[in-house]
Amino acid sequence: MQPVEQSSVSDPPYARILKSTTIIGGSSAVNMVFRILQAKAAAVLIGPAGVGLMGLFNAALGLAGTLAGMGLSTSGVRQIAEAAGSSDEARIARTVIAFRRLALFFGLLGALLFWALRQPIARLTFGDDARAGALGWLSIALLLLTVSAAQSAYIRGMQRVGDLARVSVLGIAIGTLAGIPLLYFFGEQGIVPYLVFSALTTLAVSWWYSRKIPLAKARVAWRDVFSGDGRALLSLGVVFMVTGLTTMAATYLVKVVVTRQLGLESAGLYEAASQLSNVYIGFILAAMGADFFPHLASVSRDRAHSAQLVNTQVEVGLLIAAPGILAVLALGSFLLQLLYSAQFAPAFEIVRWQALGTFLRVVSWPLAMVTMAKGKGKIYFGAELAVNLFYLGCIALFVPRWGLTGIGPAFFAMYVFYVVMTSLVARHLIGFRWSTRNLRLAALLSPVVLAAFLASYFLPQLPSTIVGLGLAVVVGVFSLRALYRRIGPAAARAYWQRVKTRLGWSKI
Repeated sequence: MQPVEQSSVSDPPYARILKSTTIIGGSSAVNMVFRILQAKAAAVLIGPAGVGLMGLFNAALGLAGTLAGMGLSTSGVRQIAEAAGSSDEARIARTVIAFRRLALFFGLLGALLFWALRQPIARLTFGDDARAGALGWLSIALLLLTVSAAQSAYIRGMQRVGDLARVSVLGIAIGTLAGIPLLYFFGEQGIVPYLVFSALTTLAVSWWYSRKIPLAKARVAWRDVFSGDGRALLSLGVVFMVTGLTTMAATYLVKVVVTRQLGLESAGLYEAASQLSNVYIGFILAAMGADFFPHLASVSRDRAHSAQLVNTQVEVGLLIAAPGILAVLALGSFLLQLLYSAQFAPAFEIVRWQALGTFLRVVSWPLAMVTMAKGKGKIYFGAELAVNLFYLGCIALFVPRWGLTGIGPAFFAMYVFYVVMTSLVARHLIGFRWSTRNLRLAALLSPVVLAAFLASYFLPQLPSTIVGLGLAVVVGVFSLRALYRRIGPAAARAYWQRVKTRLGWSKI
């Protein structure tokens, strides 16, 4: 595979991607503080078994949410971004109205079905229907989250990155501060009210910011929702829904396998490892969904431009992610005890492998978004189904042999497979080739991440921590210098001035 050269380092995509990543990253940093509060409160108040129970409730809710959402959040972002790119106000309004009504209809339908099937879901998840009543109450959270996702998708489609960051911060802040007392007073019995209340706050905040976006008046009768713009949303959304369902089902089945074979406490350890992995990489992936995906969708007809955007996104993502990955490899055991408790330290056996997989995850996500942006639903479904079946196969092979530790190698193997597959698909759809700069960057960073991983395995904790932190600092300095060169001195100074103004440091 021959690499292609990218354009000048001062090209606008670098500044745009870095700006959106910084905005979403800032909100994610605040989110991380509240997630730490959530995790610490849950670990102290309900213990590993309670954390495992919350993880199973969330898995069931996520799986149902994928079904009820009908993939509209993804197809809606794509269709709204494409309409916004045409600057046709009437088309935007018709798309948004049809999208909102479809989301409400399927949210209500999904909530009713979830409530009606609460007993079978409980038996599948827990082996009996003792918690069927608790699952039934989650149908309320399901409706709230489905409608909230539609509001956030509208904000994403209109590429209002700042508002999306505010929705994220305020939703989790209010939900956490007001919800933790439920766990304190009611223990495990407070988990379901906590999840319902969190969904309610997310809906309220997303509604507040979505209503601030100007929208032209348009008449769309309910009978027309399932035709025209609504049909386009739904037909593509169904494919995305079925695809998302395979991913959610795979996550759900992994948790069920761990619970059935290793117990609820092991499920809690797995949940803690997954949460830690998502905390340090989540802001990059969130930025991709918030700005990169709708941007890519708006230019999806231009193959060369799309390929350049993907290469730029991967490059910026690796430069930002690498120091964090190295820091987690160095401090993972300590962070688990800090964020949760000493009982969660064994989860580091999973975390270190997930760190390797996350390095590849940063590479594969922009590639996967090419298929979504192009609206190639069948190809997207086939690729996601293949990777999830591969993951479940690895779980079935590794967990019986290595226990809880086996989840880590399965996660890493899945993303090796995913990078290869998404690279081939992107090459087919947009003629994608890895840029020379990205190949060199991967060749430089991969051995460093591998060295930190091996140090965490073979060195005592203190030397391993010193090595990992040293590598994180060196790579962090390298990444900052590289990003500075790519956006250019003028853009860097202007951006820093805006940051100082917002922080009240304008005289510094």
